[in-house]
Amino acid sequence: MTAERWLPVVGYEGWYEVSNLGRVKRVRPGRRTRVGKILKPGRNSSGYGSVCLYVNGVRRSRPVHILAATAFIGPYPAGKEVNHKDGIKANCHIENLEYVTQSENSLHAYALGLHKPCRGEDSGCAKLTEEDVHNVRRRSKEETQRSIAESLGVKRASISKIVTGRSWAWLAEAK
Repeated sequence: MTAERWLPVVGYEGWYEVSNLGRVKRVRPGRRTRVGKILKPGRNSSGYGSVCLYVNGVRRSRPVHILAATAFIGPYPAGKEVNHKDGIKANCHIENLEYVTQSENSLHAYALGLHKPCRGEDSGCAKLTEEDVHNVRRRSKEETQRSIAESLGVKRASISKIVTGRSWAWLAEAK
């Protein structure tokens, strides 16, 4: 078991401290709070633990993993972001945090299965369904690509890419 160590929260020195276990506490008295109070993190819109820090009546919400990383690892290097090595957003133990590029963070998330590739119908810009693609492949043996495109309301180039396997290639040919 790791012993808990506390360091000042960067930018809030003398007001708050963060621990190597990812907990945040108040170290200076304030209205309706006490010294030593451990803050209970809520979840921000991205699912990360976040705490509200008050200084001189000004409230700022800050993600716990960022507070821990800047205090224990050091300031943010340019072009880097904080990565949770185990992929668990609630685990803000300092041993679980590291600075990586956005690209490395995305690759890590895909490797852990946290993100799945957005393709086919899951893509926000898809105009065709998987069933449409199967129909396009069947119809292309007897109809022109232009007529198929017009009937589906897409460009002929889209039909060409489906037929030649340059798009929707992952979708197996219907039997």
